Amino acid sequence: MFRFGNPSAFYWLWAAVVLVVAYVYVSVHIDKKLKKSINSRLLPYLTLSTSLVRKRIKFVLQILVIVGFVFALARPQLGTGTREIKSEGTQLMLMVDVSTSMLTQDLRSSRLEFAKKELMRLVDSLGGDKIGLVAFAGSAGLLAPMTNDKSAVKMLIEGLDTQSVTTQGTAFEAGLKVAWDAFKRNQNDKEESVATRVVVIASDGEDNEPGALKVAEEMSGEGIKIFALGFGTPEGGPIPFENGYKRDRSGSEVMSKFTPDALRRLAETGGGSFYHVTFDNDAIAQMKADIGKLQKSQFDSLMQTEYAERFQTLLLVAIVLALVELSLGERRQGIKVWRGRFGGTA
Repeated sequence: MFRFGNPSAFYWLWAAVVLVVAYVYVSVHIDKKLKKSINSRLLPYLTLSTSLVRKRIKFVLQILVIVGFVFALARPQLGTGTREIKSEGTQLMLMVDVSTSMLTQDLRSSRLEFAKKELMRLVDSLGGDKIGLVAFAGSAGLLAPMTNDKSAVKMLIEGLDTQSVTTQGTAFEAGLKVAWDAFKRNQNDKEESVATRVVVIASDGEDNEPGALKVAEEMSGEGIKIFALGFGTPEGGPIPFENGYKRDRSGSEVMSKFTPDALRRLAETGGGSFYHVTFDNDAIAQMKADIGKLQKSQFDSLMQTEYAERFQTLLLVAIVLALVELSLGERRQGIKVWRGRFGGTA
C-alpha cells in the first residue's frame, strides 16, 4: 500500500505552474520586442552565442527540481506490513448537574462553568477510555453515547447549560438511570459487558428526589462504579435568575450551599469515591489515578498498516538535478563570435 504522509505539500506544485506560465509569457514578450526593434537579418548573429536548447534544458531542470522537492516534502510512504492495535481503557459516563443551583457563583465563576473546565481537563487526560455524557437536573438526557471521539464530547460539555434538560431540580435517580441504560446499550460483546464501567457525577449535591441510593446499589451489583465530584462552597451564594437572583415566595434570596452528603453516600454505595473540587487541590488527578487502578476494558481491535518513508530517493534526485542545472551554462560552446577588430572566441 502506498500513501503520502503530507499530501498538503502538493499545493506547492502551483509554484511550478506559475513558473511555466511566467517563462512562456516572458519568452514570447522578449521575442516580440527583439523582432520589433532589431533588424531581422542581424538578430541571428546577435543571439548566436546563446543556446536556446540549453536555456530550455535549464528551465526543464528547474521545474523538475521544484517537483522533486515537493514530492519529497509530501513524504511518500510504502506499506511494509500490518499489526493489530488493541484499545484498552474504561467505559466512563460523565453525569453533569445542570440545575439552576449550579449557576451559583461561589467559585470565582459559576459552579457549572468551573465543572465544565475541570471535566474537559479530565477528558484531555484520558487515554483509550470510552466516554459518554448525561445532563441531568429534574430530568435527564443522554447527550453522547459511549464514544472514543473526545473532541465531540468536549464540545458537548462546553455547550452545557440549564437548558440542556427540560425539567429543573436535582434528581440523581433520573441521571443514574439514563447512564445505566447507556451502558446496557453499549454491551456489544460478553467481554465488554463485564468490563469496568464508571459513572462520574459532577454536582453541588442538592438532591431533591429519593430513590438514587437504591439505583446506585443496583448498578454496583452489576459492577458499575460511581465516583462523585462536588462543586461549591459551604458558604454558598445566591442563584442568578433573570435580572437578579432567585427568590422564594416570601421574597428572600434563595441561598445555595454546597451539600456533599448525598454525593458522598452515592459514591460509597457505588463502590467509588467522593472528591470536593476546589482551586487548592487537584481532585481530577486524584480521581483519574483511582479510576486508573481499576481493571481496564479491551475494546475493539483494529489492524494498522505500518509505513516506511521513501522521500529520501526523491530528495536525492532533486538535489542532483539542481546541481546539474547550476553547472549548465546558456552559452554555446566553441562558437566564434565577431567582437570587433580584436575578435575572440565565445
